[in-house]
Amino acid sequence: MTVYFSFWNRLPLCRILRNGGFFHPMGSGFKAICLAVCCLLFPLIVGADPSSIKYTAEAYRTFQAIEVDGDLTEPDWQNAKRIGQFVQMEPAEGQPMTEATEVRILYDEKNIYFGFTCFDSDISKVAANEMRRDGNLWDNDNVFVLLDTYDDQRSGFFFRVNPLGAMEDVAIMDNGDSRNENWDAVWDCRTKANEKYWTAEIGIPFSQLRFDRSDVMTWGMNMGRSLMRNQEEGMWTPVSRAHGWRARYRTANIGRLVGLKGIAPSRNLELLPYVLPGVSRIEAEDDTNGELELGLDVKYGLTSNLTADLTFNTDFAQVEADEEQVNLTRFNLFFPEKRPFFLEGAGLFDFGIPRTSFRRPPPLLLFYSRRIGLAEGHAVPIITGGKITGKVGPYGIGLLNVFTDKFHTDASVTDPDEIVNEPRTNYSVLRMRRDLFSGSTVGLIAVNKQNADTYNRAGGFDVAYRPSDNINFRGLWARTFEDDVLDQRDALYFGGNWRNENLRLDGSYIDIGENFEPEVGYVRRQDVRRFRGEVRFT
Repeated sequence: MTVYFSFWNRLPLCRILRNGGFFHPMGSGFKAICLAVCCLLFPLIVGADPSSIKYTAEAYRTFQAIEVDGDLTEPDWQNAKRIGQFVQMEPAEGQPMTEATEVRILYDEKNIYFGFTCFDSDISKVAANEMRRDGNLWDNDNVFVLLDTYDDQRSGFFFRVNPLGAMEDVAIMDNGDSRNENWDAVWDCRTKANEKYWTAEIGIPFSQLRFDRSDVMTWGMNMGRSLMRNQEEGMWTPVSRAHGWRARYRTANIGRLVGLKGIAPSRNLELLPYVLPGVSRIEAEDDTNGELELGLDVKYGLTSNLTADLTFNTDFAQVEADEEQVNLTRFNLFFPEKRPFFLEGAGLFDFGIPRTSFRRPPPLLLFYSRRIGLAEGHAVPIITGGKITGKVGPYGIGLLNVFTDKFHTDASVTDPDEIVNEPRTNYSVLRMRRDLFSGSTVGLIAVNKQNADTYNRAGGFDVAYRPSDNINFRGLWARTFEDDVLDQRDALYFGGNWRNENLRLDGSYIDIGENFEPEVGYVRRQDVRRFRGEVRFT
């Protein structure tokens, strides 16, 4: 059973209520005070009492050459400790899985390996029909690994494979509440079916992960398996089914992976140049000209957890095309970012009203990278750009600077609504977050878009407080800055939720001003004030 209530107002009603009504807009100072008071009171309202860690797995150091072929025949696979205590999340929470699962973990100086042995009493009933990368593997039998490489209970990397060897990888942020499903790592996996079991062998290079360098490392980790014919999902470290389908992505209160020693991460250097020769000919002038375009993308690991990305004369011709959408509403469409330069560390720049997936339109994003290099469906040339992302101790840091060239649609475009005229523009973003307690953060962001004549700037503060695994509070305040705009340019959000196995409570308040206009962001609707509450009982 679900009961919810929501109060909100659109533009005409807003003008009436500004004269003393229930939804009277708050002043920006009062909004900031409200957010600060909420942040200070949360620790007093609910004491943090995180669950103790009970599940520990040890990785075995191998000096043999491991071939990722799905066979698990190298002798060191038998030397590694066996992990086999998988329990159900669905349908019988807490009970052992109906089919046994064993996992062994190896590592060498360059890779970490996971060997799954999935026993099955009727191997002919294994469900597997998906071969696409990042396809709907959740609808097949599958196994997965979740790695919290910073062991901060906030972020992680999720890897999943099905019995056909199809692969899925996801970058996890905010304890699984936000996920970048367009993140693609370079890793390997092979599977093999036998009479009474199927195996999956996974090899993940350390260079594809971000972690703090240390002689002895401890990572957060969880693993799981799905049996679709029984609608069954089990995990090594139990997670309450009250979290629903998000349970597999949660990084709070998961197990620990120990035994990683002497890993010296390389300062990974990747170069991706391109050369585009061509010939142009104008028939009327009987003139033929040669053309040549050059470009380069560079990725360099400054440290094991700080990455620099540089781009010059960027070419996005090989980027996956956007999914076609038909817009029958008055709101802007939202398309996920797929360009590799912007995907690195994308979760760190995420500042806005919470969303469940990078593929779904959020109510508000203060920084939306698709505003850079794209205008009304046209590609605007990116002359050069640079970005640094990663963590330094408890601080998450993101710096971005991009310079785009001028662009004008050609003379064949005569419709005034389709003519695009973009001047040379500089975009810069600064994002910082500070980890607090167990799973909580505070952060700030500053965004600037500027050309020779105009500017648009935005800034804000956000906070996430998670005193325990089933309680979560969030809040943010933001403001935009433009010439001759002095009021109604703020945005405020605060909300929280609490849940157990049978009951879930959600509540939030949104206030977005009429003149809140982040040109490098995304706002689904302006001039909105909305209270929302929801009660779910199962």
